[in-house]
Amino acid sequence: MLSISRFELYLTDFFKERGQYIFNFNNRSFMKVWFIELPMSFSYSALVRQSHYAFSSLMLMHCSKPQVVKDIAAATGISSSSLATNNFISPSQQQQLKIMSLQYFDQSIFEMKKLLDNSCTVEGSYPLPIATQLFFGLIFQFTYLAYDHLSVPLLTFDEMELDYISLCKSYKIATGKCIRPILSSPLKELFLYRMVKSTVPPEDQVINPIVVSLTEELEDLKDTYSNNSGFMRQYDIYKTAVNEIRQGIFSTAMCKFPFPFMLCCLDFSSELRDLMHEGQYFALRLLYVYSCLCIFCKFYMERDANLWTDYIIWYKERSTFFDGGLSSELDYCLYKLVTESDFIIKYENFESFDPITEWCNIESSR
Repeated sequence: MLSISRFELYLTDFFKERGQYIFNFNNRSFMKVWFIELPMSFSYSALVRQSHYAFSSLMLMHCSKPQVVKDIAAATGISSSSLATNNFISPSQQQQLKIMSLQYFDQSIFEMKKLLDNSCTVEGSYPLPIATQLFFGLIFQFTYLAYDHLSVPLLTFDEMELDYISLCKSYKIATGKCIRPILSSPLKELFLYRMVKSTVPPEDQVINPIVVSLTEELEDLKDTYSNNSGFMRQYDIYKTAVNEIRQGIFSTAMCKFPFPFMLCCLDFSSELRDLMHEGQYFALRLLYVYSCLCIFCKFYMERDANLWTDYIIWYKERSTFFDGGLSSELDYCLYKLVTESDFIIKYENFESFDPITEWCNIESSR
């Protein structure tokens, strides 16, 4: 018999009634799979339960804030009244919810470590019951850390400090050992976007202004440093990363759902992460652009308090200190859209999204 507290039962009901719509961005196909498969894993997996409670308590805290509810409604198409909590939650209760969510999250980390320590792969993959638990735990934790401000920074140059970029590398490794069995299960529906990625148009048909800007600068750098073998090694890494972003943008536009783009952070190579930690210019700019687009995809709870915006502001300040400002009009308009507007992208328009045009339209309407 599963034993849960009254509060945990409340969290479970909250996720069913509101949280799953937030988590899945009101995508009916995803929610259908989650509605069937999550309760099955929840019933026998401590990892899934603790990850679920961590995410749900964090969402409950945020859904007591009118601006957060308004932003979620704009991104999901759900009415604000359907998302807002029915009961008043005081600031002290919000703080208590935050503490409890962190406690649940810490316990989910413990349960994941215990599961990994006691599980073995077969031909490089975990058995389906283990893979399913890990998948739910990983996706909850991946999202929780992006939503919970100050849990970890997006990027740090301190080797002794953990950051989101490094954690995503670990999540990528673990997820890679779950994919094969999951693709033979009902959860395969959650990975249909990968099939869409395979249909991305050739590079010479790219229309996204952001991808065009990144590609043009990368080619300029290649011409400048053509005799530098070190940069030419970096060039191949960057080119792969730009292509991953291009595929993420295309898949999100086709699926009308932001997860394909958000998951680019998992797909980034270890070599790219190393270049980010080294502070290489183009690696940092790539992360800046990616962070801005995560904001426009609503991969946060509070627009001015999240790991993406923290990095965006840091990058802008760094660019001002070293170069007198951001290096391009596109980067400048990305910054303005993040910090001086509440712009959320329409996912189906992601491929044609032009930050310069969007910011000019906002400015002219003021």
